[in-house]
Formats: sequence, C-alpha cells, structure tokens
Amino acid sequence: MALTAREMTVAETDLVIDYFHNSTPEYLETLGVDPSRMPSRESWRERLALEFARPVEQRAAIVVIWLSDDRPSAAQRRYLFRTAEAEAAIL
Repeated sequence: MALTAREMTVAETDLVIDYFHNSTPEYLETLGVDPSRMPSRESWRERLALEFARPVEQRAAIVVIWLSDDRPSAAQRRYLFRTAEAEAAIL
C-alpha cells in the first residue's frame, strides 16, 4: 500500500463537504464540530472555490488529501489552517 499526500484539487472538495454533511450530529460533536453552525453544501463549495482561486500564499487554508494507492483515503483528509480566524472563515 502506497500512502501519499498532496494538495486537494477544487474538483475534489466535495469529498470534504460530503464527509461532514453525511456524518451524524453525534459523530460531529466528537470532532468538536457544531452541526448547527456548518455552512450549506453550496456555501461551502463557494467558499472553497474562492480559496482555491487565490494564490497559495494568500489562502486562509490549504486542503490536503491523503491517497492510498492513488485513491482518496476518507479517514485521512485534513485541512491545514494558517490561523484560528481562517478556520472560522472557511467553516
């Protein structure tokens, strides 16, 4: 099994959105996520598209995807936020 990481493409961002929106409220709470504060799928897509449109050095977040044998590994997707304020702005 080959495990690699790379920056997620804008076309792959639904993986992150679906991960959160398809999770139970109980599970989200174990992650520290308040389900009532999550953006809609469309709003989240728009926010991420705006981030991807910026030069990397100006982004509030970098979205990284882990691949297992060149396929997305759902349990290993991660956001890398530059600041807590950036995290709040994206989520």
